[in-house]
Amino acid sequence: MTEKSRFKSFEELTAKSRKSTEKTLKPRRGSRYERYRVARLMAVQAAYEANQNRLPYQRVTKSFLEFRFKNHDHPIIPDRELFLHLMKSLETRKDQIDDILEKIVVGTWTLEALDAVLKSILTVGIAELLDPYKDAPKPLLISEYVEVGKGFFDDKEAGYINRALDSVLKKLS
Repeated sequence: MTEKSRFKSFEELTAKSRKSTEKTLKPRRGSRYERYRVARLMAVQAAYEANQNRLPYQRVTKSFLEFRFKNHDHPIIPDRELFLHLMKSLETRKDQIDDILEKIVVGTWTLEALDAVLKSILTVGIAELLDPYKDAPKPLLISEYVEVGKGFFDDKEAGYINRALDSVLKKLS
């Protein structure tokens, strides 16, 4: 057996990899529930990017619409309308969200010491509790952000997200 026949060329390997990636990463439409969850996750990612880079939400929203929605960064196509709703709420209610966030961060946590991802999850969660999309039940919204948090953190932080957003809900009621 010759060297050439035993090993595939780099070009052959990358072409094969590209084909399999295209098959596995082609996003599917998903259920409405799945599209909403992915839209919430994208809003958390956008909030994180805006906060870390000190960029206006409007600029980050435009970037996400131009690149992330077109490049299909997620296996399920996110709900564009919900994503835009959340980003608009973040922008228009920024001061109110910041005030609420400062009040709910208690105990061993401080706003400055709060993990940036955790802060982004809480920020978007508060925005949606203030301005629910299509009158979604608020307890369901809390569960959604707890689930988003579980993708990044262990049970301690997920429990914190639940308690923090629940306290916001009680203050809003």
